[in-house]
Amino acid sequence: ITVCPNIQKRNREITTKYINKVIGINITTKETTTLLQKMGYNVINTIGDKITVSIPSIRTDVWHQIDIADDVARAFGYNNITPTLPNISTIAKMLPINIFKEDLCNFIIGLDLIEVKTFALTNHQDQFEKMRYNNIKASEYISLGRNTQDKDLSMVRSWLLPEVIKSLVANRNREYPQRVFEVGTVILPDKKVDVRAINKEKLVSIVCEEKADFTKIRQILDAVLAYNGVTCKLKETKHPSFISGRTASIQIKNKTIGIIGEIHPQVLTNWGLTMPAVALE
Repeated sequence: ITVCPNIQKRNREITTKYINKVIGINITTKETTTLLQKMGYNVINTIGDKITVSIPSIRTDVWHQIDIADDVARAFGYNNITPTLPNISTIAKMLPINIFKEDLCNFIIGLDLIEVKTFALTNHQDQFEKMRYNNIKASEYISLGRNTQDKDLSMVRSWLLPEVIKSLVANRNREYPQRVFEVGTVILPDKKVDVRAINKEKLVSIVCEEKADFTKIRQILDAVLAYNGVTCKLKETKHPSFISGRTASIQIKNKTIGIIGEIHPQVLTNWGLTMPAVALE
């Protein structure tokens, strides 16, 4: 039974030392408690510079200590904080993952594929029903709830293939072959982290043409793996979105990292596509 609204308060500990460090000020514990009360927190007790506060039930935006420190900064007054330069010297550069993604995309473009960028927000019908993926559990994807204004945006994508297929649907009147790919982020549930979800980077590639077959998409896979200096093993598997007997899981060191195969005719019909298509993710 869920009782709404939930008016139960939450307790959280924070130290004056932490607040002074992240804000860049120097206030006492007594001054900190005054500022916390000013922002609606109930100070339960103080031990040294450790302060235990009760967070009001309406403050659903308070998740971490930094959120409480931000409220202290608001009460202190941003204009009262003396700006200082960090005592470090840094040189900006791209993150290694972004460098890798950019190099990978440039390489795949050289394989005569067109890069596409699709939206992260989607709906259950596109992600699963049209893909013949009917046995998915609610715990396997991130739902936006029932109160979204746009019914076509009810969840966050959990895999890229259905969203990239939309680019083929939008270009049905263009000439074939159509060879597209995307390197993008999907969001999956994970109870082990504080925000209950993690981002994962994925690569999807689709070849759509009259003579599309398993060999054509396997060539792309082999080229990508060779570019990264790794080898894989393909193991025949079954997947509702692909044709049985023409589908394989992609495995590296006995770990499954993806799926490859010929897309099921019913999936193509569901999307209104008339040309065969093969894909990997």
